[in-house]
Amino acid sequence: MNSEPEKFVQIDQRLDSLGEAITELRSQQQTNTSGIVTLQGLTSELLDIARLHQQGLRILQGETREMQAQMREMQAQMREMQTEVREIQTEVREIQAEVRQIWQYLLEQRGNGQHE
Repeated sequence: MNSEPEKFVQIDQRLDSLGEAITELRSQQQTNTSGIVTLQGLTSELLDIARLHQQGLRILQGETREMQAQMREMQAQMREMQTEVREIQTEVREIQAEVRQIWQYLLEQRGNGQHE
């Protein structure tokens, strides 16, 4: 009869051990579940940040294209202005040459008038 109560004690010990293991697993499962929920939140936040980053990049690319187009237009205008400046410089040199010729003519006329 002594062996019967011992069996019950062993069964009780095994049941207690299984109960403790189940309690520990439940605790670990709650921790894991909490970690998974946190991870899902972080993943969602990371996705939002990635979307915002992509939108920002698209905006910057658009602005960059606009600025490049403006720069090309400004460069074309500068080339036109440089051409105009060269043309004006050529005209100024021609006018200066004409003024020198007129001045030379006047000096010669004045000189001719005094000798006569």
